[in-house]
Amino acid sequence: MNFKLRTIHFSPKSGDQKPECYKISVSIVFDNSRHTGQVHIGLSTVISYVNVCNGRVIKGVGLAVDTLIMGVTDVIVLLLCLFSFVLCLRALIKAHLLKNRAIDYFENQFKIKISVSDQLEFLNLWYVMIVINDVLIIVGTVSKISIEFRDFDNSIFTLTGILLGMGALLVYVGVLRYFGFFNQYNVLILTMKKSIPNMLRFMSCAIVLYVGFLIAGWVIIGPYSMKFRTLGESSEALFSLMNGDDMFATFYTINDSNTTIKVFGTVYIYCFVSMFIYVVLSLFIAIIMDAYEVVKDRYSYGLSMEHSVLKDFVATAPPLADMNSPMAQAQFAPQALLNLGRWVMLACRACSASFSTTNTSTELLACLLVKSPSESLWW
Repeated sequence: MNFKLRTIHFSPKSGDQKPECYKISVSIVFDNSRHTGQVHIGLSTVISYVNVCNGRVIKGVGLAVDTLIMGVTDVIVLLLCLFSFVLCLRALIKAHLLKNRAIDYFENQFKIKISVSDQLEFLNLWYVMIVINDVLIIVGTVSKISIEFRDFDNSIFTLTGILLGMGALLVYVGVLRYFGFFNQYNVLILTMKKSIPNMLRFMSCAIVLYVGFLIAGWVIIGPYSMKFRTLGESSEALFSLMNGDDMFATFYTINDSNTTIKVFGTVYIYCFVSMFIYVVLSLFIAIIMDAYEVVKDRYSYGLSMEHSVLKDFVATAPPLADMNSPMAQAQFAPQALLNLGRWVMLACRACSASFSTTNTSTELLACLLVKSPSESLWW
């Protein structure tokens, strides 16, 4: 069943508001293609903007204050996002260049190859998220401005809502970055960072089991239950069951005219709920709690952090207060840089010759520290 409706939107509160006419195409589908006795009813609407409206409005024409405020706000948001995008992109590019210089330095001076995890230390994922957020808001704001100028299209309207909604979500996620400056409020970020690798490995196994239940439910129960008619609807039903929602309705919608399907569907749901609620979700929570305990112990008992070549190298830097001492100023003076470079080359050769290839990079750095002409020397 297909039909069309026309509607007019008019707001008398705005001085420059003109009537907006829309055409709504409605389609109602009664799906009985499977002949299971259950007719699936679907309703879909497509909204389009009509440029010409019949009739007239006798009202003065002027520029409303709220329209002016919204326009200025859109321009300010657009400029701020452009400025933020340029700065964050510049920071990412400089970090990439610094990473390349660090890789070359370690390979040439220490004959050490920086691991992938150390290379990722140069990539600030917060900046990556901000760049994506700025792009979403910029494109969404431009689309919003075009819609306000009566360039209405249903696809543009939907795209604008998605872009601005995702942009707003990433903005509030980015606020969590500032909690990282406080140890007591940084537990969530550190726990997620610690548990994500184990969570991904665990999810890869759980997804395989989930897909098995999904296909079995769709193939066997699909012709007898509206909740398992398609793979998408089957996944939605199983996800609801996994969260303890809509259990009775799922049992009830299975056609009880076929005793075999009724018994199998009941056993199937019991097995799925028992497996995923009592086992999978419990293990998933246990992984997160284990990461939380590790983070908590590090803050509570001052346990040592994870070591790497890059972190050990940075840890050899003297405190900022020591850099103002006469000895440090003499070591890092321009005329002393040549001697410092010669010492680094000689120390690297001596340590490389005294250590075998099986020694760790941390031991090599320790050797360089021992051969340092001064305790406060930092390369």
